[in-house]
Amino acid sequence: MVRSTRRNADDGKLADLLDTYTTLLIEGNDANGYLASQAPLPPPADGLAGLARRLHETLVPVEPGEEFVAALRVRLERLQARRERAARRWALWRQRLAKLPTRPGTILSIVALVALAARIVGSLIMLIFIVTGHRRRRAAPV
Repeated sequence: MVRSTRRNADDGKLADLLDTYTTLLIEGNDANGYLASQAPLPPPADGLAGLARRLHETLVPVEPGEEFVAALRVRLERLQARRERAARRWALWRQRLAKLPTRPGTILSIVALVALAARIVGSLIMLIFIVTGHRRRRAAPV
C-alpha cells in the first residue's frame, strides 16, 4: 500500500514535470534549463522529455514557401473557376428542366389544333361534296 501511494506521487510529479516542460517548449522558453533545475528527476523523465522535445520539433508549424503559396493560389483559382462553371451549367439545366413540362404541352396543343382544323376542313369538304352531289342528281335527266 505504501508503495502504490509513493508511485502515485511520483507519477503525479512526473506528469507535472512533463506538463511544465512541454508548455515551456511550446512557448519557446528555456525548457532544458527547467529540467536541469529539477535535479532529482524520476527515471523515465529523461526519455519522456526527449520524446516531447522530438515531437515538438516534428510538429512545430512551418511557414510555407513562396512557390507553394503561388501554386496553391493558382490551384484554388482553377478550382473556383471550375466550380463557378459547373454552377452556371447547372443553373442552365435547371432553367431548361423548368421549361421542359411546358414544351410537351405546347406541342400537344399545336397537334390538337391542327387535328381540329383538319377535321373542320374535312367536314367542310365532305359537306361540299354532299351538296354538289345532291345538286348533280337533281340536275341529271332521268
